[in-house]
Amino acid sequence: MDSEKSFEETDLLREDDVNLDVESRTYPRRKPWTSCIIGLLSLVVALETIWLVLLGTREAPNPALNLYSPANAAVRYNTVKLDADDQNPYVHQKSTDVLDQMWMDLYDFGTVGLSTSEAAQLVDQTKPTPNDPDTYPVMITVFHNIHCLNLIRKALWREDYPDALEMTEFGTVNRTAPKALHIDHCVNSIREAMMCSADITPIPFHTVNETDLHVFPELAATHTCRDFDAIREWARPRQVEAWKMDIQLHDDDV
Repeated sequence: MDSEKSFEETDLLREDDVNLDVESRTYPRRKPWTSCIIGLLSLVVALETIWLVLLGTREAPNPALNLYSPANAAVRYNTVKLDADDQNPYVHQKSTDVLDQMWMDLYDFGTVGLSTSEAAQLVDQTKPTPNDPDTYPVMITVFHNIHCLNLIRKALWREDYPDALEMTEFGTVNRTAPKALHIDHCVNSIREAMMCSADITPIPFHTVNETDLHVFPELAATHTCRDFDAIREWARPRQVEAWKMDIQLHDDDV
């Protein structure tokens, strides 16, 4: 009995020693700045995750504006339903001063002047005007192409614009004369512009009446368009005066 009692007391003492060691053991405390760093890292990871999600869902930028143009800041977009109506005021009319002026108002300010700093940003460099070395002229493409379209319009209405094309002695168009070559240039310029912009707006089909067995392209569709009026208003005050573009000879230069 005494030996058994002694053995139990020894076990109890060992348990007391273990408990004492556990209670008296000290653990290193986490320093306050360590918690701050961990919190900041967690915040950074969370923000990066949110940014990646937003990056994947945001609207893609317009790459057409990646190349510098002084008119980039004037670009606005409108949703417009374009209707190829043959009664619009720009076509199918006899030559009148009003009609010609309407066309001229679309592009007659197409050569605009840039400052030295603006010209330095151009991808394709331009030369200053002969009479003003601080003005750098450029043509805005849309205005050049409307000018071209107007020349083609006049060539189609030769009875109203007899000087639109040079004729041969046999009454046919002189295809090698400057005006015909200019028209060819214009056709190609408009072709390139249309292929460059590559408008992908769907054109719907329709029937003329309920019993019609055929469908036809309606030619009226809703487009996302650049605001032409905004670009035109940007260009107007920048038009290069004619005197800057021509070298004037003085009497002592002749």
